[in-house]
Amino acid sequence: MASTHFDFLASNYEGMYLRCGYPDPKYVSNYVLKFAEKTKKDIGSLRVLDLACGTGLVGKYLSESGFKDIYGMDISPAMLDEASNKGVYKELDEYTLGNPEDFPEKFKNKFDFVTCAGLINNNHMDYLLFEEMLLSCK
Repeated sequence: MASTHFDFLASNYEGMYLRCGYPDPKYVSNYVLKFAEKTKKDIGSLRVLDLACGTGLVGKYLSESGFKDIYGMDISPAMLDEASNKGVYKELDEYTLGNPEDFPEKFKNKFDFVTCAGLINNNHMDYLLFEEMLLSCK
């Protein structure tokens, strides 16, 4: 079970990846900020869904850029605990991505931006992740 693997890594995840120079969370945050600024809307009012949020690095960087309406999903309860400690997410939900037909109704058509860092480049997910991203966007 994938959740067990990530639960095991949760407490050391950031330390491992940041020591290796893992840039994806910061890059994702920067891109969201770049596109958010083009909307001419108040950044703090834009809703962001951080899929596979892990320990919350993307959320942390988004918050540092002025985003305040950030939600996260992850398969791992331990990762969600770590993300919760950052105090930047309005809500964190345990969810296994990859089942668009089961995607929670409360997250459909609600978000200005949907993020995901690391999940795709490691071949953890297939095209179904993109369907869930599209379901989330306004």
